Formats: sequence, structure tokens, C-alpha cells
Amino acid sequence: ISKKMAQYIHEIQTPTEKNKNVVRLRTTGFRANGTHSPMSKISDKWLYLKDAPFKISNACCHVMKVNPLRSFAAKSRLVPIIGTTSDESKAREHNFIRHGCNAYGNKFPVSTPIIFWTEQHVLQYIRDNQIEVAGCYGDLHEVAGGLRFTGTQRTGCMFCGFGAHLETSPNRFEVMEKTHPRQYRYCMESLGLREVLQYCGIPWRREQGELFT
Repeated sequence: ISKKMAQYIHEIQTPTEKNKNVVRLRTTGFRANGTHSPMSKISDKWLYLKDAPFKISNACCHVMKVNPLRSFAAKSRLVPIIGTTSDESKAREHNFIRHGCNAYGNKFPVSTPIIFWTEQHVLQYIRDNQIEVAGCYGDLHEVAGGLRFTGTQRTGCMFCGFGAHLETSPNRFEVMEKTHPRQYRYCMESLGLREVLQYCGIPWRREQGELFT
């Protein structure tokens, strides 16, 4: 699911008298004053996740990337240069419109020099300048609409499940089972992601059944 939905679900997974207004807002879209805010509500499709037997959160990026980056920037007095592009999400497009490429006036200054590029611009730059990329991407080739890698199209945090429900089989975890069996075993057994994927109805191996024989 999206980071936004994960945040909303996290807010109401432990309902109490103190957060009853938040629970009502996230489950019905109605504020305490009676006004309706559809964008503040958990989508009906994902509402069942509030009762999931595991905790849900959107904090992974902050824990793994944002907080360490900001800590290092504060200690070193350096400004990070980040290679995000505006076509990756509406939030990044909105930030580009608001701040441009260099948001030095923000509380956390940052430079995003290729924010106005698209994925195709990145691929063309790689091809035209013969830049070496990680082997998991494969080679670049022409397809209808532009360039595409023969292997993995995107990489991020290896064990991330965000957006996995949108992928066709074999999805990222089914591929990981073949290409990185040790990490796959850690992901499914130690991190408990098998339970999460099964609960959400997302395939986690090419042949469903026992994880290991």
C-alpha cells in the first residue's frame, strides 16, 4: 500500500479514548466538527488492515534513510545532493513546484539537480554516456515508448513491500527467491514478511506451499 495509507493505519491500530477522533477521521472521513474530508480516510480497499496481526507503519524511510542523512548533514554541515525525479511521485512533483531544484531555505536544505528529469532522461543519459550500472539491471534496449532494462527496472530497499500488490508475477519477492535465496530466507523467516504478504494476498514464491523443503 502507499506510505500515506500506512501512516493512517498506524495511527489507529491501537484505538484508545484519546485518539477516538483520529480513528473516526481515518475510518469514516468525518472530523470532530462534522465536516467531511475524504482524503483523510483510509481507502475502503485497505481498511481491513487496521485489524492486521502485525504493526503497520510508514516510518521505514525515516529510520533507514532520512534520519541518518539529516544527522550526518548536521554534523558535517554539508548539504545532500539527491537524485530523485519529479515523475516518481506526486509528492516529489509538488516539492519541485514549490522549491525548485535547490531547497536551501528549507529547515533541512537539499539539492535535487535532476528533479525535472523523467526516467527516460536518466536511461538516455546512461546509454549516451556508457555509464556502468549494477548487473541486476541487465542491458538497455529499445521498446515501444523509449528505453528499458532487460533485467530489474528499479531497485530500492531490498525487503520493501510498498507497491508489491501492483506487480505482475513474478513479483520482486518471487524473483528474490531465485536470485538471492539467502536474503529471501532472511526476509521471509527472520523479518516475518511471509505472514504480511499472505495476509495481503500477495504471492511470495513461484509455487505456493511450504516455504522450504
